[in-house]
Amino acid sequence: MPPNISTIRRKVKSGCLTCKARKVKCDELKPVCKRCLSTGRTCDGYGIWGGGGNGYEDRYCLLKTQTTSVKAPAAAHISLQESQQMNWFKDRMLRSVSGLFTPTLWTRLVMPAAWTEPAVYHAVLALSSAHQGTTCRRQCLLRKQHDFTLQQYNLAIRQLQPLLTGRTTSSVTVVLITCLIFTSLEYVKSRYQVAATHLESGLKLMKSVNANLATNIFGLDLIKYSAKSTVDLTIFQSFATLHIQAELFGNHISDPALLLQPLDIEMPTPVFANVEEARYSLYKLFHGIILLSRRVRSRGSSIAVDDVQQPALALLLTWRATYEATFIDNYSTSQRDRLAYTLLLNYHAMATTICETVTSNSEIIYGVYTDTFASIVERSLEIWKNSTRDPEICGMGTHCDMGWIPPLYFTALKCRVRPIRVHAIRLLQSAELREGLFDSALTASIAAKVMQLEECNPNGDSSTCNTLTLHEVPRYTDLEHGPLEENLVSEVQAKLLEGNKVSISCKQQVTDRIIRCAFDGVKWHDIKCP
Repeated sequence: MPPNISTIRRKVKSGCLTCKARKVKCDELKPVCKRCLSTGRTCDGYGIWGGGGNGYEDRYCLLKTQTTSVKAPAAAHISLQESQQMNWFKDRMLRSVSGLFTPTLWTRLVMPAAWTEPAVYHAVLALSSAHQGTTCRRQCLLRKQHDFTLQQYNLAIRQLQPLLTGRTTSSVTVVLITCLIFTSLEYVKSRYQVAATHLESGLKLMKSVNANLATNIFGLDLIKYSAKSTVDLTIFQSFATLHIQAELFGNHISDPALLLQPLDIEMPTPVFANVEEARYSLYKLFHGIILLSRRVRSRGSSIAVDDVQQPALALLLTWRATYEATFIDNYSTSQRDRLAYTLLLNYHAMATTICETVTSNSEIIYGVYTDTFASIVERSLEIWKNSTRDPEICGMGTHCDMGWIPPLYFTALKCRVRPIRVHAIRLLQSAELREGLFDSALTASIAAKVMQLEECNPNGDSSTCNTLTLHEVPRYTDLEHGPLEENLVSEVQAKLLEGNKVSISCKQQVTDRIIRCAFDGVKWHDIKCP
């Protein structure tokens, strides 16, 4: 009778990297050793001899995580409150955490990891508790949620400490997942500076562990995901999304000069397989456009603009052609997916505008994009109308992904035609919506303040001077003129503070004078510049 393979103990020094790091014997099965497989660990493989696997995506496919009920892991003892909080996360938060889009990170990685990694488990409980706290109206319940959130936060940090000293695939993955959860938690709690610290730490770790995959161009470290990466593709995409958010808002984090998704990607053709493929192919492109456009503006002629602009515009055209082809023969998608595709058109319009204007030093150039801004408002209005009928389907509320706000905010800042600009601000004012660091009320207030500065109307409430109802599409004529060029401002930078406070700085177009203002949650105050 052949010996049981589980009893074999090979006394060699050539085991998988995970077993060697743990100083335990390895049975050297490939591609994944049985010891790692049986204990639920990620096998780091055998170096140049290949192998490795059993990562979170290998162990838990998306379909399973969507249908599996929340259960405590074997031999684990959790409290009633922990169980209730995990159910809140699964039943309530997962439905809205990514807005209109599929919560890939949360279903594919976070939920499975929560039952095998204590740091992730406690971080999820803290996030879920903070999210539930946003719905509390009674002070005693709010205090209870706050205390539980803080307790679980501290437990997650304690469990994370030993992992910070190691650089195995599994430890890096757990640290990065936890970092993403912490960033989302701080956004939910409106503690934006702490969120920035977590995001910066995660981006720096991504840069460090993938240094061998990086190439430098225009001062950016470009890291293209590959099977050899120690970081899961979903984590790449999630950090890139948060980085885009921060860059769009302006001066939220220190620039790590890191592009996780370079421009030389292959654009899906002839059609998109689903919303997620359309989304991430556009996000990859948008991420590069934002970071590189900032460098073009700051470095001027030291960068060959055509080397950046023309390939990006070509890829944007390909994306739009693929989008159109996707709906020629098939429009049988769900209402949620149709609205998600509609939202992506707003991001495509925004990316195209940023890319085409990268060489201009004048804000007046946005006057030729009136049709683009009108289309953004019209599509945003379509999503808003659906949200009044079914807020959950439309991803309205509090979530941690990119959504409805940024294109409207961009329109409110850049559009030169008043009716369109004002309508964008009013739409932002009408929605009680938070998308990561974007708060609809705060962005509306910032945009209204910028508009007042440009119209030289410091005491007027320009955001409400509109006789149209919100359900009407604003119209414009060629006879309408925006603010005078000498009054236009550029480089609007916003710094979010706790307590719904924000400070902004911008530069007057002609004089280069820096203007600084602060919002205390009620009204704006001018800040004297040195």
